[in-house]
Amino acid sequence: IVQAIQMLYGGQYPEIRCVGTLESIQRIRESGLFREEDYHTLRDGYEFLRRVEHRVQMEQELQVYTLPESESRRSVFARRLGFSGWPEFHDRYDASARAIGAIYNGIFARFAQKDLYEVLLDEHRGPPLLKSFHLKDAAQAQSILDNLARDPHNPYLNPKTRRLFRKILPRLMDYTRKM
Repeated sequence: IVQAIQMLYGGQYPEIRCVGTLESIQRIRESGLFREEDYHTLRDGYEFLRRVEHRVQMEQELQVYTLPESESRRSVFARRLGFSGWPEFHDRYDASARAIGAIYNGIFARFAQKDLYEVLLDEHRGPPLLKSFHLKDAAQAQSILDNLARDPHNPYLNPKTRRLFRKILPRLMDYTRKM
């Protein structure tokens, strides 16, 4: 998130172009590009996840990034981080990931919508994603989306149709999630 913000806004806000994630988060907040609560969520999440990363690497004596798989190792791992056990650690880990994910989605929603459009209309990546929307017939949904996007009956309207469809597809898919 921090590097993307620096790339997007570094020209307008030269003060955010710095090395170090924590300093960058602070400067982005001072520039008014993060809300106060987002700043705290990102700072706390970064510090927590770095502690977890370092503990994982200390435990395995390798530069790895996966949490322990066995129940006994998970319990020891969580206690070494100061938690009463794996459930408490995992709750904190999930909460941090969800909060950071929400900030990411809020900042990059317009880019994610474009990506959603491109993925849903990709014949290989679209069907598995459509299944995640819990549709009765993902293959039929794929066919309908393709027809809406391409208007096979009038190829001369194709660019305009695709442009208009690109605008409504994210809303359409949000609506299907709510059903």
